[in-house]
Amino acid sequence: MVDAVVSVFLDNLLKALSEESRILVEFRDQFEKLQSELLLMQGFLKDADRLKRKEQALHTIMVNLRELIFAAEDILADCQLQSRDNDPFSAGWYMCIYPKKLPFQYQTGKRLKEINKKILEIKKDIRPYFGVSILNQPVQNDLFPRWSSPVYDHTQVVGLEGKRYLIVMDDVWGEDVAWWQRILEGLPKGNGSTVIITSRNEKVVRKMGVKEDKIHWPKCLSRSDSWLLFRKIAFAASGGECTIPELENIGKEIVVKCKGLPLAIKVVDKTYNGTIYNCTIHDMVRDLVLKVAEDDAFYNEKGSSCRHLGIQNDLGPKHLIANQKLRALLSTNKTAEVNKISSSMAKKVHESRYLRVLDVSRSIFEASLSGLGRLSNLEVLLGFRPARSSQLEGCRIGELRNLTKLRTLGLQITRADEIGDNEVNALINLQELQYLSMSCFDSHGSDLITKVDKLFPPQQLHELCLKFYPGKMSPMWLNPISLPFLKFLSISSGDIAEMNERFWGDVNTVWKIEALMLESLSNLGVEWLMVQQVMPSLRVVNVSWCPELGSFPVDDFGFRGGVWKKEEHRS
Repeated sequence: MVDAVVSVFLDNLLKALSEESRILVEFRDQFEKLQSELLLMQGFLKDADRLKRKEQALHTIMVNLRELIFAAEDILADCQLQSRDNDPFSAGWYMCIYPKKLPFQYQTGKRLKEINKKILEIKKDIRPYFGVSILNQPVQNDLFPRWSSPVYDHTQVVGLEGKRYLIVMDDVWGEDVAWWQRILEGLPKGNGSTVIITSRNEKVVRKMGVKEDKIHWPKCLSRSDSWLLFRKIAFAASGGECTIPELENIGKEIVVKCKGLPLAIKVVDKTYNGTIYNCTIHDMVRDLVLKVAEDDAFYNEKGSSCRHLGIQNDLGPKHLIANQKLRALLSTNKTAEVNKISSSMAKKVHESRYLRVLDVSRSIFEASLSGLGRLSNLEVLLGFRPARSSQLEGCRIGELRNLTKLRTLGLQITRADEIGDNEVNALINLQELQYLSMSCFDSHGSDLITKVDKLFPPQQLHELCLKFYPGKMSPMWLNPISLPFLKFLSISSGDIAEMNERFWGDVNTVWKIEALMLESLSNLGVEWLMVQQVMPSLRVVNVSWCPELGSFPVDDFGFRGGVWKKEEHRS
């Protein structure tokens, strides 16, 4: 988890530093120092994530590191926001007019220095867990009177020179032992040092260079003695006697698999004491997932200090006020259910300024969400319903202009006054937007068609889903010139009967769409051959309940549906 967090942060930091904005330039030294330290640590973080399950102290260190990365991410987001607001002014001119911004610079610099200092401390703290001189630090032999390392760097084996050591290579399986030859070459000889290798494969041991007289085989019990040992431990409560025939058969199968090894029999017996327990795998997996999620600050039942929060009916503003670390607010209920969100809650969502994901697609609001335009870090917004012109509170569609980091957007538009005449360009400049879903379910009034027809998406859109569109003709902007990079198109459950003339492009312009879905369009009367002609890159088409679609090459597709694949219909 920490490794993934660091990787994402480093990618964002590299991108931000390349922008050369004024605010970031002022803190470049601190950000680059942080970047350098994290790059050095990155190679050890995967192993640290694995080891933290066994080492409580290391677990605590990783939690602290994760929190520092999130704090640094918040600072980076604040700097980018300040840059967007202030870059039109020079530094001197800006300071003269807005001296109140000086505290931001002071506090930001101070916080970055503190984070870098703590990162250095963490780097020192994790060093003993790897047993090698890591992260470009000089070897401190006095810190390691014993050498025990789960992570191996053969260039550091020289640290054993002049020392007496015991190395245990436990449970070696792979027959490719080239790695062992590299270790062996670097190990100092003599001084009474010893290497112990354990394996279940004799061939592996011999390949590693162990001589015949040095191979020790464990003494194994006979099948009858193995069963006797098993009974004494597994059925201790009944004096070593198995009183249930079904369990006896199972026990004997287990004994055979233990192959006479006393230790294996004892280990199995400790978990098998003759008592039958009923459990559900689902419950076990759920408990494990909750435990891991809580450890990684992904989720907890109280909703405090977690990064992701599920929307529930009892969710109140206190959950948001007490949790400034929130990254995602999600609809997690079942498809047929909805959540009712109080007006007080709706007014507080915009205060979670570091929010990246907001999913309200299955929620009912007592009052419209307000202030979403302030969530400048938002990358995913699903289920957004713009406020109407008659509503005093709520978020208008025009506020989406400020969400320049949006990658995924789900819109639900039902009335014309949800889109003002000066708001029809609300989406066109969202340069990061890749996925757009627009639903007009339960729409009212024919004037909505005119407004949606003017609501142009950004050109770089990659995927588009259009649902319940009320017009008889497709929107004017649904054409290969306005959407030259569109790869996936889905149109479903609307009144569309024909495509706008622009949809068909011209001699020099065709669609780049690779996947197309047409669903529940009972009035759509276009010819498949024309669609295929303007979409030469099509690889797969899914059609259902489109009986008027002409000459589609799949039997009974009109009502039963069908899938066309290019590789299956090559002429």
